[in-house]
Formats: sequence, structure tokens, C-alpha cells
Amino acid sequence: MIALFSSWGEAIALKAPGKPLEGSLARQRLLYQAWIIGAAVLVLFTNLGGAGLWDNDEPYYAACAREMLDRHDWVVPTFNGSLFPEKPPLMYWMMMAGFKVFGVHEFGARCGAALCGVATALGTYVLGRRLFSPEAGLWGGLIVVSTFLFTISARAATVDSALALLSVGAMLALVYGKMPRPAEASNEQDGMRAGVDGPHFWLSALAMHFCLAVGVLAKGPIGLLLPAASIGLFLMVTNHLARTSDESPSVRCWPRMIAAARLFSPVNFVRSLWQMRPVLGVLVVLVVAAPWFIVVSLRTHGEWPAEFFGNYNLRPFVKPILGHSGPLVYYVPVLLAGLFPWSVFLIPAIVDGARRVRHNHPWSPGYVLLGCWAVVPFLFWSICSSKLPHYMVPIVPALALAVGAFLDHAVREPAVLRRGLIWSIWGTVILIGVALVIVIPIVSADVLPGEGAIGLVGLILVVGGAISLRLLRQQRSDAATIAFAAMAVLLMTAIFGFALLRVDRHQNTRALMAAIRRDCPGEPRLAAYRFMEKSYVF
Repeated sequence: MIALFSSWGEAIALKAPGKPLEGSLARQRLLYQAWIIGAAVLVLFTNLGGAGLWDNDEPYYAACAREMLDRHDWVVPTFNGSLFPEKPPLMYWMMMAGFKVFGVHEFGARCGAALCGVATALGTYVLGRRLFSPEAGLWGGLIVVSTFLFTISARAATVDSALALLSVGAMLALVYGKMPRPAEASNEQDGMRAGVDGPHFWLSALAMHFCLAVGVLAKGPIGLLLPAASIGLFLMVTNHLARTSDESPSVRCWPRMIAAARLFSPVNFVRSLWQMRPVLGVLVVLVVAAPWFIVVSLRTHGEWPAEFFGNYNLRPFVKPILGHSGPLVYYVPVLLAGLFPWSVFLIPAIVDGARRVRHNHPWSPGYVLLGCWAVVPFLFWSICSSKLPHYMVPIVPALALAVGAFLDHAVREPAVLRRGLIWSIWGTVILIGVALVIVIPIVSADVLPGEGAIGLVGLILVVGGAISLRLLRQQRSDAATIAFAAMAVLLMTAIFGFALLRVDRHQNTRALMAAIRRDCPGEPRLAAYRFMEKSYVF
């Protein structure tokens, strides 16, 4: 393990981010994309089908997709023969395609989500390259696939990684249409003209609304409204900044009560809304998403949409579903834990980005976009009564790019990482690794007997953090950052590709179903009394 961290850091440091690569720009892009694809495939596909489906969500959705496939019905979702109005069809279509290609098993159910995870990482890289620099995009793509929250979702038979991909696609379309100048135009990053339509904005607007419309097929109206609101807020901010750029500093200094009033004025709102081409958006939604909702409504005599919009879209805002509630600050610890190990950079990255925006850095439009992308869903779900960790998955690419831009800044200007910040960040990672080595065997003695060896994954944090810290103290911030990325990728692979298989041995569904089939040949009917796991149906 030590040799792996050291050799990777030593070898890649010769072509590390922050140093010009030899050869053409196309070769650089291919190299960065190869690193991201390699890391994503390693993390997301290692033993992807080795563990059984985990109750409750995975077997719910996988069983629904299998029933639709058995009926050759791509319209009406059912679970155990009953109407299942929880999610629109995109997730089931992905699983049905996986079942047809790979077979009806765990890998077939999960491969669609994993492929979306790989595509999300690549899209994050392209977005970071356009907004900031190729190196910031590289870090962002690697960060996305080496965080707990995103890795869990992209390795599960759920729709969250597809939602993240659609969010990235919508933001990419916006950037290509409203920010036509690539960030790699010069070494000094001379910036982009936010708020100015590019020559092909209508085409970009079409792509943006297509992603939003597919989001409706993934999660209903929320799949469109949240990313659209983030884009609208970004346009409002950039329009406001464009109008106030020539005003005197006294008007623009804090407090900015007048500026805030102008930002949220009806005029600015209508102008920004019109820039989103709403008529085109309505047409795209009617063409892409509306047909399925119309057909499923006709096939179920209106029952499916009534249940879906009433119980799974409106009611969760005022009443928690299945007890999934939490305090207003619920998502603060969720993000700190879900973005680990990269969350140790999150607060410094936010502070660094805010400082650059305040000083009108050329990257400011990119930071504003990431802020709008993350803040709107964060505030929305914080106010909502129903709270679940995976609601934050679509904003992981935005936070990953914020951290990626900070790391690129730190590599280019090592003074950004002050001594106290270095020890607090890397010390935290090493201490968490030590805690895992000690605590997991103790806890597993009661919860997972005989699985104390799982705690050895903490050694990846200890060794990787120590090597990265050593390289940093040698003033080799490029190699230190690479070693940290290697540590994160290996940590996710070890946990979800290997340690999770040991935990899976303690699920009893497979053994129970095998015993029933052995003792009851044919097609026995199974009844449950006061205990029913969804995986029984799958």
C-alpha cells in the first residue's frame, strides 16, 4: 500500500496538475479523462453485483423493473402485482435494459446507475475545465467518484446518480450557451462573459431543457424545478452584476440593501426567466416527458398520477414519509460525512471561493454558478419535512468542483495551505483512520460477529494521509494532492468493493429464499406475518 501511494505520487508528479503537460491539448484531455474513467470504473464496478440488494429501496425498484420486463410493459410500474406510484419510469427503464443485457440479477439492476456515475464524473471534468481549468476539472471528476454519498448512490439500484448526471448535463448546456469562452484560453484565466448569450445558445437551451425534461421522468416535477431554479438564480445574479458593474463602489459595498432589492426585483426575475427560453422548455417537456404521464394515466384510469403527485410529491413537504424527518440543519452533517474524505477541504474551499468572488477573480462566474447549484436544493430540502441523505446527491458535482478549484489554487500557490490548515486537514484524516481501525472491530463484535477485519480499511486513511502530509511538508503540493486522491479512490474501492461483501454475508434473504425453493419445488407462494422484506419479492 505504501509503495502504491508513493510510486503513484512520484510518477504522476512529473505530469501533475499545475505543471504544463507536453504534447497537444487533446493529449492532455485524453490523459485526464483516462484517469477519471479508470478511477470511476475501479470504484463503481468492482464487485458491483457481489452483494445482494439492500432493503428497502433497491429490491423495491429492482422487483418493479423485473415485473415490467416480464410483462413486456414499459409504461405501468408495479410491485408484487400492485400499482407502484413512487417513481417515474426512467429508473425502471435503466434496470430493464440492464436485465436484458446482463441478466436478472444484482449487477443488471445496478449497472445503469454505475454507468451514470462514470458519465457524471466525466461531465464534471468537462464542466470544471470550462469554468476554471483542466486541473480543477480533473480534481472535480476524481472527487465525485471517491466520496461516500455519491459512491453509495452510483452503486445502488436507485435513480440518484442519474439525477446527478442530468444536473451536470443541464449546467454544461448553460455554460456552453452563456459562457462561450473556455477557461483554458490562457494561463492567466482571463475569464468568461457570464450572462452573454453565445452564438449557439438556442441549441444549448434545447440541450438544457432536454436534461430537465428527462429529470421529470426520473423524479417527477422536482427533477426539473430544482435545477431550473438554480439556473434561474444564477442568471439573476449575473444579470444583476452586469447592471451594477459600472456603479460607484459606495453603492456596491456592504451593506447592499439596494443591491439585494435589485437582485430579487420582479424586473430582474422576468428578464432571467425569459433568458431561459421558457416557451422552448415547455415544448421540450411536452414532447419528452408528457407522453408517458398521459399514457400511464389512461392505462390506470388516473390512479397512478393521483397517487404519485398527491402522496409522493406534495405530502412529503408538509409531513415526513415513513418517519424520514430531521432538524433544519440535517444536511450539514450529511454533507460532511457524505463527502468524506474530501469534506476536510470543503470549508476552506468555500472560504477561498467567496474570497475570489469578492475580489472579482476571473473564475467568479464559475463560483457563482456552483453556489447557486448547491444552495437552492440544500435550502429546499432543509425546509422540506421529509429528509433523506440521498437528496443531496445531485449537488455533489458542484461541491466537488468547488473543492477541485481550491486544490488547483493550492497546487499553483502552495501558500494557500497554511501550516495550521495543513495539520487540521491531514490530522483529521489520519485520526479518523485510526478511529476506524479501533472502533469497527469493537462494534462488529455485537453487530457483525467475526468481521472485525473490516476495520483495516482505516489503514488506507492512515497510510495515505501520512504519505500525503509528508509530501506536502516537502513542499510538493502536486504529489501530495495526487496521493490524497489515490487514497480516496482506494478507500471507496476497499469499502464498497470488498468490505461490503463481508457485511452482505449477514443478510439472510438469499439463504431463506434458497431454503424455500429447496423444500418447496415449483413456484411456491410466500406469505409473511408482521415481517416482510422487499428483497423477498425480488
